[in-house]
Amino acid sequence: MSSALYDVRLYWDAEQGSGCAKARGVQRRFTTFPQHLGLPSQTALIDYAPETDTALIRPSDKEEVRAMSKVEVAAAQYFLDVLEHPVHEI
Repeated sequence: MSSALYDVRLYWDAEQGSGCAKARGVQRRFTTFPQHLGLPSQTALIDYAPETDTALIRPSDKEEVRAMSKVEVAAAQYFLDVLEHPVHEI
């Protein structure tokens, strides 16, 4: 995943053990699932890039990739909205 291609992106890949959140020029990389994202900690994949209408999730390694629900999209967007001024360290 190249975060340079997007202005807004949330990506997590549990298999790689890495992820990235980027919004408003602020970028954070992480190596553990961000617990305060509001999604289950066993989430295996998130690929959220609203600029390209990408909103995919793999809720666990036992499930297939699917479109994110409205609630999951709202959680991802909220996470990105507070990225610039985080309440907790990401």
